[in-house]
This record gives sequence, structure tokens and C-alpha cells, in this order.
Amino acid sequence: MEEIKELLELDSNDDRARARTLAAARVTALDEQIGKLTTARNALKKLATECAGGGSGPCPILSAFEL
Repeated sequence: MEEIKELLELDSNDDRARARTLAAARVTALDEQIGKLTTARNALKKLATECAGGGSGPCPILSAFEL
């Protein structure tokens, strides 16, 4: 909510430099989230491949979630 409020204030002040700074910070945050999600996706894909391979013992997917 605070970011939206600031963006609205920037619009009324026509502060494009600050708007670009905020956008760049948001892009950085999104890149970090994308990196984390990509890592999680790759790990799950690997587990699914291992599970599909059959074999003996517990399912790798279920084993990954054991405490």
C-alpha cells in the first residue's frame, strides 16, 4: 500500500527519476523471486524424474518432504 501511495504522489509531482528508481528496485525484487522459484522448480523436476525411474525404497518426492 505504501508503494502505491508513493507512486500516486510521484504522479502528481511528475518525479520520473524517483519512479524509475522504484521500478528498478521492484525489478530486482522480482528477479530474486524468479530465481528462488526457478530453483524450487528445478529441484521438484529432478525429484519427479527420480520418482519416475522406479527403483526400490521410498518415493524421492515424499522423502524430500519428511522432517
